[in-house]
Amino acid sequence: MSLFSSFLATMLLRTIAVPIMTVLIGMTIGRIGRGVQSSRQYLKILSGVSVGAGFLAAYAAIYGGFAFPPLQVLDWIPLLLLGVLIVFSIDDARNFSPGVRVSLQGVFALSMSSLLLWPVVSQIDFMRTTFTVSGVAVIWFGLWTHADQSAQRNAMSGVTIIAAAAGVAVVSTIMGSILLGQLGAALASALSGWLLWHCLRVQCPMGHAGTAVAMVTLGCLLLVAHFYSELSMSSSLLLLAALGANLPVSLLQRSQPGLSTQRAAVLTGLAALVPVAIAIAITVLFDMSEDSGYGRY
Repeated sequence: MSLFSSFLATMLLRTIAVPIMTVLIGMTIGRIGRGVQSSRQYLKILSGVSVGAGFLAAYAAIYGGFAFPPLQVLDWIPLLLLGVLIVFSIDDARNFSPGVRVSLQGVFALSMSSLLLWPVVSQIDFMRTTFTVSGVAVIWFGLWTHADQSAQRNAMSGVTIIAAAAGVAVVSTIMGSILLGQLGAALASALSGWLLWHCLRVQCPMGHAGTAVAMVTLGCLLLVAHFYSELSMSSSLLLLAALGANLPVSLLQRSQPGLSTQRAAVLTGLAALVPVAIAIAITVLFDMSEDSGYGRY
């Protein structure tokens, strides 16, 4: 029992405490270093850098460091994260035009889909390769642009990404992929650290950089879960659907202008938990069916 308790404590430290504390420390140092009167652009960059640092700190603690050159699919996540963090931090500072920003998101989505799916698509014919890579890239791009635009209008919309990342953590653990589950929990924890600071200390919006870090990391984890860890298509789509949970709440806000931001955030989180809970239930049923010998359905 003591051995299990020690293992659980270590896992919680790496996946929850490390990313949250790293984000909070980063936000605190950034605010102290710049002073109380910080520009909105600076706060956006600070959010992105802190969330990225929080996840990378947890990644290093969980994975035991970084592999370079990358040897496995998950080894690419730190490099991809740093790439989008740099590019979209410049965007937050310089304010790229919408056309340039969307083009960059499209290029990243297509290139990352091709890179991460190469071990899979290299074994199939050209037409199936094109369909698979382009389909993943279009979904990734669409959800990224939606999350980015939502974050610029309402920072609290980031709770949908937290819910989806937590869902990845749970379903991956159920499937037996403990490492993938820990990384999902680390992303959810890093974003929760930012949300905690945003709510309790000072309004610190999630800029284009922070959204890029969250959506690229979440996309990588979901891609690995589906194509490499055999997460079912239905569960994958439900986790993706959680990212659109803010849409009905946005419509409700338009019909009820008096709805507070805090209440809208709570409703968004509850709405996001519905598809996540269904995805978890489906994964449990899949796991039970395989254990009983009936196979997948």
